[in-house]
Amino acid sequence: MYSKQHHATFPPASVGIIDQQAMMQNLNERLEDFLGKVRNLEAENVMLEHQIDEWNQKNEPVKKDYSKYDKEIEELIDMVCQKTVENAQLAYSIESAQIEAYNYQNSDVESGAKVSYSFHFAIPEAEVA
Repeated sequence: MYSKQHHATFPPASVGIIDQQAMMQNLNERLEDFLGKVRNLEAENVMLEHQIDEWNQKNEPVKKDYSKYDKEIEELIDMVCQKTVENAQLAYSIESAQIEAYNYQNSDVESGAKVSYSFHFAIPEAEVA
């Protein structure tokens, strides 16, 4: 804690009217200086905001219009989808042929054994050949 107490100091009642007027004049001058600084800062702020707006307008990124490529992109997407379906059909056909070949090699038709159907996705090459 502070040992000294801080109080606002006021002029004693014995101070004359002239001293009070001088003190009020001093306070008014200080207030006017302060208000002048505030006005200057506000004016500078307006100028800086204007400069920032100008800079932003000059340095705005260029927006490119890619809509002319939309049709070509759509066609390419369709082609990729079509090729994906074709690849899946081809993979299915290959897998079916591998299953048939595997079942053919492993079936014993002469002894009447039941043909076994294998639905494994990966059939070792040694078993197929």
